Amino acid sequence: MPLTPANQAQLIRSSQKDEYYRSVLRNSTNEACQTVAALTSSNRSSCFTDGSLLWAGYQTLGEEYVGIVQVDPTKRQIPSQGRRCLFVLCHSFIPYVLEKVLVCLENELEGGQEMHGSVGSRCQVASGWWSLERWLRRGVQLAVGLLTEQQRRECQPAVFVIQQSVALLHRLHVALFYISSSFYDMSKRAAGISYVSQSWMENSLQ
Repeated sequence: MPLTPANQAQLIRSSQKDEYYRSVLRNSTNEACQTVAALTSSNRSSCFTDGSLLWAGYQTLGEEYVGIVQVDPTKRQIPSQGRRCLFVLCHSFIPYVLEKVLVCLENELEGGQEMHGSVGSRCQVASGWWSLERWLRRGVQLAVGLLTEQQRRECQPAVFVIQQSVALLHRLHVALFYISSSFYDMSKRAAGISYVSQSWMENSLQ
């Protein structure tokens, strides 16, 4: 019996439900972290909560709500642990690291002129050797320190272009989704994870 791919409405509704539950968990995590004076950064807590929700369980709450199941490219099996790991990395960890690196790189190239502004404050990091942001910023500082003043000025427009290109790529991917109705998230496309209707899958496996 052929499996029916999940349609656009199911994928969008599932994503909306998951985002709602992520926001609830995010708020609870922020409150708990602030109580113990750790991980007070909203970006870090978002990375943690998004990753934990996406990794845990057979289905997310949004997927269960609309009755769809993740499958690998064969459309016959659920994604392997390796694919799920790649998906979580692409969805939570890599965007988080990329954003931090680009913001810190922009500030370092500008010579720290905006460190007291709203953009610069995003690059402020918590003290402690375990802080990922601290190590990212230190790596950016070392890399920029190797550049000449002329090279720094030439790199500034490139950073802006990369930032805009990332946003444009997301918009193009959403447009492609509405045309092809295949992958709603870029991370799922990278991991080769798609969806089928749960009822059809259960009938096929019986």
